[in-house]
Amino acid sequence: MLRKISLIIAFLACSSLISWGAQQVVVMDADHGTISVDKPAANGGEVVTITVDPQPGYTTTTADICAEVTIDPGIGHAPQRAPQVGQLLELTEVTAGETYTFVMPEEPYNVCVSATFRAIDYNINIVNEGNGEAQCGQSTATVGELITLTIVPGAGYSLELLTITDASGHEIVYNPTADNVYTFEMPASNVTVTATFMQSSPTAIDSVRQSTSGVTHYYDLNGRYLGTVLPPGHGICVTQDGRKVMK
Repeated sequence: MLRKISLIIAFLACSSLISWGAQQVVVMDADHGTISVDKPAANGGEVVTITVDPQPGYTTTTADICAEVTIDPGIGHAPQRAPQVGQLLELTEVTAGETYTFVMPEEPYNVCVSATFRAIDYNINIVNEGNGEAQCGQSTATVGELITLTIVPGAGYSLELLTITDASGHEIVYNPTADNVYTFEMPASNVTVTATFMQSSPTAIDSVRQSTSGVTHYYDLNGRYLGTVLPPGHGICVTQDGRKVMK
C-alpha cells in the first residue's frame, strides 16, 4: 500500500514538470510595415485579430499574412501533439490590406504571426507639349527609386518648362545632373512628367572665322567661343543690320 501511494505521489510530481504555459500569440518584426494583434495570449477556440499597417508605397494581401502553429513545451513535451507544429491557420479577411482574423488552436499550441509587405508599382506618365520629348527608361517604379529623365528638344527648340507632379497635383523636386538630364525620387504615388518646349531664340554670332586649315569657328557677341559645329538644325543668316545670327 505504501508503495502504491509512493508511486502516485511520484507520478503527480513528475506530471507537475510538464508545463505548457499560456497560449501565446507571437508577432514577428517586419520590414516596411508593422503588425499587431488584439490578444497577445488566447485560449483555444478564441478569435484573434491581426492588424497590418504598411508604410507608404507598400501593401499586403491575405497571401502575405502568415499565422503558423508553434509549440512551447516548457520543461515537458507532448510528442503525440507535435505533428500540428508548422501548420498554417486559415485567415479571414475583414478589411482588405488591413485586418484579418484566425481561430486559436487548442492548447498547448501557440501561434506565430508574420507578414510580408510588398512594394507597389506606380506609373510614370509623360506628357510632351511642343516640339520635343522627355524620355524615361521605365514606365513604372516603386517608392524611393531614382528616376532619370532625358530631355530631347526638336530642331530649333529648347526646354521651356519641366514639371513633375504626384497623383494629388503636388510638385516633386527634381535635379539636373547633366545637359538635358534630370533625376527625381519616386514618391508613393503615380507621377506625371510634363515637358514644355519652345522655339529657340536666334543667337547672335559676332564672327565666323576660318582657320588656315579651312575649319570654321563661331563666336558670340561676347567673344565666347561656340565651337566649330552649329547645333543640329541650325544655320547662319544675316540680319538687316548685317549681323550674322544662328537660327
